[in-house]
Order: sequence, then C-alpha cells, then structure tokens
Amino acid sequence: MKGTGLTLTAAVLAFVAVLSAVCVADASDGASSDGYSVYSECGRTVGGGVSSMVVGAEGWSGASYLTVDVEYDADVMTLTEPNVLCGLETRVNEDSEGLFSITLASGARPIEGDLFELVFDISADAAEGQYPMFVSASAVGGEPRVSSSGSMMTVGLAPGDVNGDGRVSVLDSLILRKHFGGVPVEVPMKNLDVNGDGSLTDTDSRILKRHLAGADVGLSDPDSGTVMFQDSDTAFAVSGAFVGYKVFLYGKMAGKEVADLAGTTIKVSEDGGFVMPAGGLCTVTDPIPGPVGSGSYICLSLLQPEGVAIKVDGTVTNNFIVNVTGGSSTVLISGASFDTTENEGSFIVSKEGKDYILSCITNASPRYSIDGSGLSIELEVTESLSSYLFMLFVDKDADLGSGYVPAIGDHAKYKFYLTSTLLPLASIDLEVVEVHDDSYVVAVSSSILDGTSLVLIPNGVPIVAKLNTTGMTPFSTDKINRKACSGYDVDVPGLSSLKVWVEDDSSVVVKIETSFNGSKVILTLSDYRTQGLS
Repeated sequence: MKGTGLTLTAAVLAFVAVLSAVCVADASDGASSDGYSVYSECGRTVGGGVSSMVVGAEGWSGASYLTVDVEYDADVMTLTEPNVLCGLETRVNEDSEGLFSITLASGARPIEGDLFELVFDISADAAEGQYPMFVSASAVGGEPRVSSSGSMMTVGLAPGDVNGDGRVSVLDSLILRKHFGGVPVEVPMKNLDVNGDGSLTDTDSRILKRHLAGADVGLSDPDSGTVMFQDSDTAFAVSGAFVGYKVFLYGKMAGKEVADLAGTTIKVSEDGGFVMPAGGLCTVTDPIPGPVGSGSYICLSLLQPEGVAIKVDGTVTNNFIVNVTGGSSTVLISGASFDTTENEGSFIVSKEGKDYILSCITNASPRYSIDGSGLSIELEVTESLSSYLFMLFVDKDADLGSGYVPAIGDHAKYKFYLTSTLLPLASIDLEVVEVHDDSYVVAVSSSILDGTSLVLIPNGVPIVAKLNTTGMTPFSTDKINRKACSGYDVDVPGLSSLKVWVEDDSSVVVKIETSFNGSKVILTLSDYRTQGLS
C-alpha cells in the first residue's frame, strides 16, 4: 500500500505547506478562533527570591484530556513544587530542567479556570529583567485543539517594593518609617530610594504612603506589551513585557532577530537581552537570509526523490523564502530525466529505473522547458511573498486521483493543526471555480488569509482524497463527522508515520496524522461535496 500512501500525501501536503507558511507569518495569541485558550500569570521577585506562575484554561469543553507544557529558563529558575488548583485528576508527564508537562483528565467537568501553580526559586545571580515563560496546551477528545501563550517572569524590584518580596504593601511603608525613625533595617539601601532620585529622604516615605492610599505618584510599572516569538516551528505571544525593561532570550530563542512594530531591528546585547520598545509589540524571529525584496516568493519541494537536485537562479537552496531581482526567477530541476504529460505543470521524472509524477502548483505565470540540463521553470515574481511554487513528487505507479473529475461547485473544508509546534488552528475552504482540459482552478479562503486566493491545480491532484483499504487492517474504528470511520497505518518513505482515517462507506479520507519537518501535523476534512469522485 506504499503507493496509495504517497497519493494521499501529495493530495494534501501542498495545502499543509501553504498553511504552515501563513501560520508562522500570522501567528495569534493564546485565544483561538473557536474561543478556547490557555493563559498564564507570573509573579515578581528579586534575585535569590521565590516567585510563582499560575496557568489556566478557558473554553475547553468536550475535551477528555488536556496536556499543558511550560518551558522556562533553567539557568535562572528552579521549579520547586507544582500545586494543582482545579481538583481534576492529573498526571505529571515530565519535570526536567526547563520543561514541566502535565495532563489533566476532565471526567464530566469542563476544563476551565486556574489549573495549577508552579513555584520557582530564582537564582541569586539572575540579572534584573524579564524572562519569557512559554505555555502550550493540546486537547484529546472531540476535535484536536491546540493553543499557546506566555507571560513574563520579572526579576527585579517593583517601584516601592522596599523589602523585595515582589509586591508593594504596607510592610514596605513600615520599613521606611523605621529607617527614617532611626531604627536599623535589614534591606539594601537602594531599596529605600522609592522615587529613584539617588537620595534617601522623607519624600520617599510620603510618596509610598500616598501610593498605598491610591494616589497617582508615578510608582506604577511602565506600560506593557507583547513579544511575538516565532520561527519555523513555534509561535507564542508572550504578554506582560514592560516597556524599557530588558527581555532575555534563552534556549531555542537565543540568537534570533528582534524588531519593533515598524520593522526596525532592536539590538540584542551580549547577555542575550534586548530592551522592550515603546509601541506595545515586537517580534523575535529567525533571521531571513538576505533582505526580503519586492520579488520574494515561497518555494517548497515535497517528497523530492533522493539524487534529484533543485537550483534556484543557479544556486542550490533549501531556503523557504527566495529573493528575486529583476522580477523573474528560474528554477532548475536536475539529476533525472524528464518528460511531459498531458497536464500543464505535470511531468514524468525518471530516476534509477523508477518513475515519479511531478506536479507543479504555482501562481507565478510559469514557463516550462526540458533540455539536457533538466526541467526549467521560469517564474514571474513582482510583489513580496505574493507568489509561490510547490513541487510535489509522487510514485508514478500510485493512483494520483485520476478517478476525480473536477466540476464547478465542488468544495472541501479542511481544518489544520500543528499540535507539537503549538501553531494556531487554521481552517481552509476549497471550491472549484474553473475547469480546463488539463487543470482546474480552486478558490482558497482561510481563517488566516485576507480575502480569497485562486490556485491552479493539475488534473490528477484531487481536492478530496480516497484510500483503497483492500487488504489493510484498521488499528481503530471511530465516529468522525458523525460517520463511521476506520484508521489505518500507511507506510510512506520520508515520513516517520502516517495515520489515515477514512469513511467506511465512501473510502474518503477525513483525517490524516503525520510528521512534517519535525512537527506533528493533523489535517481533518470536516465537509465536502464532489460530483465526480469515483
């Protein structure tokens, strides 16, 4: 059944790749489009002190289990104890340096409100500033759902926090009164300088007293904003970043580029920190090789056979984003022999006695040619990241969906999840709007796209996939979309695993679970109508 698996993968991975790119570029905060979210709130302390973090959830009704992961800087803080706050049955999956993972069982109750508290010892050597705490959640039961968020653990005095316990209270005022009354106090002298003017006077005591009485005396924390941490496999919106405070990058976030709302680069110092800018938002991302110019496009090859090389404008590249000068780009595929098919953008690729079908999906006005050097694809690229080229290689012996005859009005609605990478949920709607002899046009709309895009798809790549399960043994039977379905393991070279669920009465694939670029991918088909699917 290996060929069948390749057919199935090719039919959907183009859409997965498109959604992956858009999700990374347009990641949201912890709240999903369907109203469920995970949240957190961190305390504040000084180096050598103790602080805590409360994690909670909203809108997870119908989930049997919820797994929550918390990542933190193990060089700065040590987790001493987790405290469950919700009364649900729990299981700790991992409690290692830098990672805490817990699963909560809902029983008959919704998973709502504050779930647990983590208490941390802060290193005495911790630099003053803010440390991002990353929180992710994934649910089991009902449709797969994921959410991610984060908050800042602050190390350093709050204005008026004389005793350094992480909060401003009447105890701080009493310490000041003792000091100015001549009674020795065991706090650093700098803590007594409430207004920060460099001197210790009765003014500090009066300011703090008025602050505790509710007067606006300028002791409040500065405005706070959000830092968007994102790269090829993560997306977190971490709130509570104080303007003017230093934010420290660590672990997989170290070495990334930081920019403010206007796109201006923010310097990261040698200690791995940057100062949170005014404006309420900044981004932390992987550096993009070279400037993204007016002729940038997305280029991706899927299931490329070993030994087949792809050069973009004369250079072998694995970059996801390709920069173009002069408004055009040439992609050369070599290392095999090539022949045309009856479908525009579809080719036979022969390599070491094995034949593959290459389907090219692009909106960049392609011009194809075959010569002794290989298959050349010339593209017209004018606007930044508005164009794309996806190249799908599949086994020629596989059924490429030739049983699907596209018709105007055919539609399919998918939902897409990256559960292990915590990217936000996306939906994608496909509708056939034009049919040609060798291709058809699909209108693509999505919860994360502005407007509708038109995609030209070669005949042979269906919007709805089927799986011939003859001779296959299901590993499970389930109800999906209120229909009886069976799940199967399918062997596909290049993928660590591929699990497929099909409708028992139609063999239509309604759910796929696999790994792609190190991430767990789930694609579900929630609704469809096709007039010519045999």
